[in-house]
Amino acid sequence: MDDQPHTKPTSRAVVFIHGIGDQTPGSSVRSFVNGLLGGNLVWAADKPAPYVSSQDQLDSTYELRRLHVWSDKETGRPGTDFFELYWADLMPPLTPSEGINWLKGLGKRPYKDMPPQMRPVWLLTRVIGLLVVIAGLVLAAIFGVTQARTGLSKVLAFGPLAFVIGVVRGGVNGFLRSSLGDAARYLSPHPSNVAARSKIRARGLDLLDHLHTDERYERVIIVGHSLGSVIAYDIVNLYWSSHRFFPRDLPDSADTQPALAFYEALSVVPQVDPAALMAAQGELWAENVRFGSRWLVSDMITLGSPLAHGPLLMADSAVDFERRQIQRELPRCPPLPDILRPGQSDEARVQAFSPTFAPTRRVLHVGGVFASTRWNNLYFPVTWGFLGDPVGGPVAPQFGRGVIDHPVTSNLGFVRTRTPRAHSNYWSPSTPPAPLRDANETLRALLGFA
Repeated sequence: MDDQPHTKPTSRAVVFIHGIGDQTPGSSVRSFVNGLLGGNLVWAADKPAPYVSSQDQLDSTYELRRLHVWSDKETGRPGTDFFELYWADLMPPLTPSEGINWLKGLGKRPYKDMPPQMRPVWLLTRVIGLLVVIAGLVLAAIFGVTQARTGLSKVLAFGPLAFVIGVVRGGVNGFLRSSLGDAARYLSPHPSNVAARSKIRARGLDLLDHLHTDERYERVIIVGHSLGSVIAYDIVNLYWSSHRFFPRDLPDSADTQPALAFYEALSVVPQVDPAALMAAQGELWAENVRFGSRWLVSDMITLGSPLAHGPLLMADSAVDFERRQIQRELPRCPPLPDILRPGQSDEARVQAFSPTFAPTRRVLHVGGVFASTRWNNLYFPVTWGFLGDPVGGPVAPQFGRGVIDHPVTSNLGFVRTRTPRAHSNYWSPSTPPAPLRDANETLRALLGFA
């Protein structure tokens, strides 16, 4: 395919959405592209550049760049434009009290509401809390408590304890401000957070709108890392609700939709192979495009995603989470069936319905975004609650068997693979030879760079 920037259509667009922390504009997507291309790139004036950078005309901050990776005629990979959905500037800082209150709210949730990989952490916090209380009582007994205020002041004045409390308080406050604060803001629909959440989603929807109306792109792939994966899920859901329809001027014909019928039948098979279901999703997406749909988001890839803890972070309880999915507020993959409404015939299909303005085309319902959008999820497995990436985890148990979870590893050493630092190494190239299920190689394969 032609890679010139203004021919039509030339390529696909990949939207990378960064995670928490004080990210600088463009740094995350540049690191991501370097990792996909192997890391050891040759930059020389007398050699072809691995990729080129141009002004991102869709960026209102004038800080971002569009990174174009050339097509590969040998593998058939099309030219790819990489964009970053940058949102760090829209997130106000979190006060320590707000962060602590958010953590306290999560900590009060019962053990049964905790995702399996978080249950060791839940137990550990209880043990630590108990030990702190016991230590306080022991120190109080040593110093002798005759009056509550005097005894407490003596305990807190104990040098080593005061030092430990100061270090812990400083570390917690710094972590809340620089990292966890973003998650606490975005994942909590508190009135003080609504404005930031709205601005972030609006920027994402605006980017998707531009990519869908720009005739350069045949498809759009969204990649979300960490909290960016939650933002990806939200904007895909929001954009789908208003862009899932076919054009109103469709001819009055009797064209069938075989890919839709096949996917509907396959999605209700209890033990269906997820790979077969994903292949059917791809066929359904292509069929919809042939019939005039302008829904170009063919794939969503999540890396180290907090969506693995959906019931804990996105609802008040596991029961509330399930109810929101049934209400189509939180779409699943495959979508939940469109169960018969009052007055519908028994012959009505359960997965999709036809709007009145297009009687010859059946349109997936408002919660059906992941019928034609494939979802892959990568995570470093966790043991004992903290050995690995505790932020991510398998998503399919929470969002449906149509999500393909990829437990990954790397040969970057124990610290970068088996500790929370793994969270930042999903696109870091391994030292050859790469191990089986290598994170970078898995990602490269999903995006056609292998």
